[in-house]
Amino acid sequence: MTLRFPVAPNPDAAVHQPLGFAMREHEARSLCGGDEVSFVTAWVGPPAASVEAVMALYQERLAGTPEHWWSILPVAPPSPGRSGRPRRIPQARPVFRDGRRWPEPDPAVVPHSLWRLNIRYWRTGPDLVLPPDRAARKLRRDPTAAEMEARALKALAEQPLRPEGPQRALDIGLFEMRPPEAPHIIMPDE
Repeated sequence: MTLRFPVAPNPDAAVHQPLGFAMREHEARSLCGGDEVSFVTAWVGPPAASVEAVMALYQERLAGTPEHWWSILPVAPPSPGRSGRPRRIPQARPVFRDGRRWPEPDPAVVPHSLWRLNIRYWRTGPDLVLPPDRAARKLRRDPTAAEMEARALKALAEQPLRPEGPQRALDIGLFEMRPPEAPHIIMPDE
């Protein structure tokens, strides 16, 4: 079985009108005419009360397609508070009463899950911002980093952590060093 993912400029187009399906980056790039592509995960459509409701919204599009590029996942509902932050649920304490260890849940406090379609696809388009090649710790010291666009900063924050270089040899102890004139020798540091 080959895992192929849709190629599209946005999540809605990936579900409804993809340019095609590609397994590798070079295949996705050839499908979109040589533009840059990146593999992303995104939410599609409004949240619904159940998995069946989400399937009803996308039944004709997702029927018969493999499930490796889409999934229906639970999402937390937005909080009714003014700040927009999720409300804090108090931690339950054991009661050990009437043969029960935990108290009955309070329906006003228990959050209800909503369900939403989540897809993985090859994103392409003119507004695509690829993360910089440099490591984030070096970029934040750069004086030009203050002028970066918001999209570039978001892409930088979402990129996986990568090492700056290959891992150094572990045969050098705490009190040993390599002299600059002979880096092939390990000397004790006194």
